[in-house]
Amino acid sequence: MSPIRCFLLCLALTACARTAVAHDIVPADWCVDENAKPERVASFKFDGGQIRDVMAKCGILEGEDHFHTVANAMGEWCRIVAPRQDAMPFISGPSSFIDKDHHARYRIDDGIMGICAVCVRPSR
Repeated sequence: MSPIRCFLLCLALTACARTAVAHDIVPADWCVDENAKPERVASFKFDGGQIRDVMAKCGILEGEDHFHTVANAMGEWCRIVAPRQDAMPFISGPSSFIDKDHHARYRIDDGIMGICAVCVRPSR
């Protein structure tokens, strides 16, 4: 396995483990086929203003829970950059988004960074 694929797989597995705490941003059954491989299709690093631009373009209103608001926005952004591939967001920071008390700590102005990945299944 190439180093980049290994990194992406580790990132995907870590993100999937975190989603148990993070309220299933990525569904538990995403890319579980042992022959499938996650592949990065885009990366993002947005400040608060850029997140609000994404939210406006996607029709997402800012709610009290900034964690859920931004999780939804990044899900939509990933679907826009890879519409036919069902891309999922894997958030790597900031720590206020990843920590278990993310509902209390995370604010849109903290920004967001991560990747959008697709699950590539082998062709038959």
